[in-house]
Amino acid sequence: MNPTETRLTIIIPTYRGVGNLSQCLDSISAGNKVNMEIIVVDCETPTIQEWLSSHYPNVKLLHFDQDIGLGRARNEGVGMASKSSRYLAFLDSDTTVEPGWAEVLMLALESDHTAGAAQSRILLAENPTLLDHTGLALDLLGTWVSTQGLADDSVRLTLGEIFCASTAAAMVKRKVFHDVDGFDPMIRVCDEDTDLSWRVWLSGKSVIVVPRAVAYHSRGFERDLTLRRIYYSVKNRPYILLKNSGGYEMILGTSLFEFLSLISAVGLIIAGRGEEAREVFSAVSETIRGFPSAWKAHMRSLGIRKIRNSQLFAKGLLRRDIAATVWDISSKASSFQSHSVRLNVNEKAIHQLRPEEQKQTVSEVKA
Repeated sequence: MNPTETRLTIIIPTYRGVGNLSQCLDSISAGNKVNMEIIVVDCETPTIQEWLSSHYPNVKLLHFDQDIGLGRARNEGVGMASKSSRYLAFLDSDTTVEPGWAEVLMLALESDHTAGAAQSRILLAENPTLLDHTGLALDLLGTWVSTQGLADDSVRLTLGEIFCASTAAAMVKRKVFHDVDGFDPMIRVCDEDTDLSWRVWLSGKSVIVVPRAVAYHSRGFERDLTLRRIYYSVKNRPYILLKNSGGYEMILGTSLFEFLSLISAVGLIIAGRGEEAREVFSAVSETIRGFPSAWKAHMRSLGIRKIRNSQLFAKGLLRRDIAATVWDISSKASSFQSHSVRLNVNEKAIHQLRPEEQKQTVSEVKA
């Protein structure tokens, strides 16, 4: 390969404003030693062309006047990537990275022919002593068993396998991305990375976490409670379960998730939060109506499978408990919970990553 050719394409979706995009772009350039290109895929920001041309003229832009959803936006960005690019990185516009971030991720993927995707060590921008999501495993109802909110020095993340790479800061081998058909455009917001990572695993490739590749993601519990995110979270998870799981897990998982979603909606009504309840009811209704589409997606997923989900259960990457979902639904059902209570519940989910680790402390959890 020509050393001057583009080896990496970084795709950053934006929506109705540039937000922290300048910090994101500046951090990518700092200390970079990789031949790369950056593509911003924007929805509904009228002046972004002028802004990028003025501040970052080398950044490519793909603009849409309407919201096309994150899944399709990232796919469109991949479609613009240089033919020589072998790796695809996905960053949120409110993410910044440490110098050398891209090089570390690329080296990890180049060194492991079995790996198809990699996630950075993502810290919370608002408090860098805390971890953002790391998708260690997936419970029966499609919720991440995650490091979210845990102290960075309390979790010994090592280079190794995880179930899901967060697209807040992740990298995928381009061939693998195309082999699994990229992001599902049906998943507009929430869990599009869960679906992609699951298909990477089913294609016979692994997903890994690379702790030396450090990123900072700006997020907050309040953002997770927006009506839009509540709707798509409840709508997408049954779709993803139907699409990628099989046998009794598919039936049990989707049925139980819908039931618990309805219970949470009733709880929201009792709490006087009718708008959130309507979003949950609407999402459940849409899931039922969309079953034929989910089944078609399931049949397409079968075409890429080289391993069974039973192998992921054996690795502890898929789980048959619902601890993580209980935490997730309870956090959406009440905004009055304290941050410390939420972290304690999530720590219990972390302890259940593997049966043999249940008696270990959080500091002994390995990815």
